[in-house]
Amino acid sequence: MDMFVLLVFVANISDCIYTAGWTEDLREVVNHLHCTHPEAPLFAVGTSLGANILVKYLGEDGANAPLVGGASICNPWDILMGDRFFGRGLMQRFYNIVLANALKDVAKLHRVVYARIADWEGIEKARSVGEFNKYTGRITGNFETVDTFHRWASSVRVVNNVKVPLVCINAIDDPVCSHEAIPFDECRMNKNIVLATTQHGGHNAFFEGMSGKNLWWVRVIEEYFSVLHSSSLMNKNTVATALRNNY
Repeated sequence: MDMFVLLVFVANISDCIYTAGWTEDLREVVNHLHCTHPEAPLFAVGTSLGANILVKYLGEDGANAPLVGGASICNPWDILMGDRFFGRGLMQRFYNIVLANALKDVAKLHRVVYARIADWEGIEKARSVGEFNKYTGRITGNFETVDTFHRWASSVRVVNNVKVPLVCINAIDDPVCSHEAIPFDECRMNKNIVLATTQHGGHNAFFEGMSGKNLWWVRVIEEYFSVLHSSSLMNKNTVATALRNNY
C-alpha cells in the first residue's frame, strides 16, 4: 500500500481562517479523495490540535465519514479546560506564550484577511492562545464569549458519535494537554475507540531508543492501520470490536 502526501502552501484569500474546531477543510479533502478514489481505503492521523479536529470531524459525521480508520495523538480534547490548564504552572504559561506567538506569526502571513474579518489590534496584543482565539475564532464564528467558542471547538462533545475505528494515545504528563480532559468513560463506552494512555511522553514526544530519533507511536499506528487494511471484515464496527479485544 503506497501513500503519497502533497502539501501545497498558498496565500489565504478567503474570508475563512483556521481555528481549533474548524473541520470543513478536513471534510472537503476527505470527501474529494473518496470521490476521486472510491475504492481506496482512507486513513487519517491527527496530532495535537489536529487530533482534536480529526476526532471532532469523525464525531460530527458519524457513519458518513468515508474513512477506514483514524488515529488521535495527544488530543487536548476539551479546549476550554485546556485554556484553564495553560494558566496553572510555569511550564504551561511558557508554552502558552510560545504557542500564542506562533499563531500570531501565522496571522501576520495573512494579515489582510485577519484584519478584515477579525480584530487585528487584539491579535497583536494577544499574550496567550485564549486571547488569540478571543480576537479570531470567537469573532469569525460569531460566538458571544471565547469560552463558548472553546466549548464548540472541543472534540470531547462528540466523541460518543465516532463510528470509525479510532485509536487514541495521550500522555498523562503532557505539559500542554491536561490529563483531566481525557474522556476515559466516553471512550470506554464507544466500541469503535481504543484509548491508550502512558505515564510519560510529553506532547507528541513518545521517543524510543538511546538516540531518541524514533517515535514509537508511529509503529503503533502503522500496526493498527495495517490490521484494518488487511482485514477481510470490512464492516467498520466489527473490525473495531476485534481491535479493542487485541489491544
